Amino acid sequence: MASNTVQVNYDEMTTIIKNMKSEQSEILQLTRQTKSKVDALHNNQWIGDAANKFDNEMAQRILPGMNRVASALGSAADCAQKIVNTIRDADEGTKSFFSNLG
Repeated sequence: MASNTVQVNYDEMTTIIKNMKSEQSEILQLTRQTKSKVDALHNNQWIGDAANKFDNEMAQRILPGMNRVASALGSAADCAQKIVNTIRDADEGTKSFFSNLG
């Protein structure tokens, strides 16, 4: 028989959420740095078909993919925070219910 018990370690969840937000920030910074390097390479130092293909690949696939990863981490952090808040509110409501009984 399946259990209907839900437990949350608030300290662990807070750490996980902070880590996801930190990773999101780092990926966004890495994406900006990578774009800057790609732009510098394309505009100043590298010309030809291979350079154009590389620039297109970075602009159309790699950099947008990095932005999607960062966005997913941010969304996951926000969702996890909402879950924690919901469970905390339920815990507090239950606690006050039982404390009024005794």
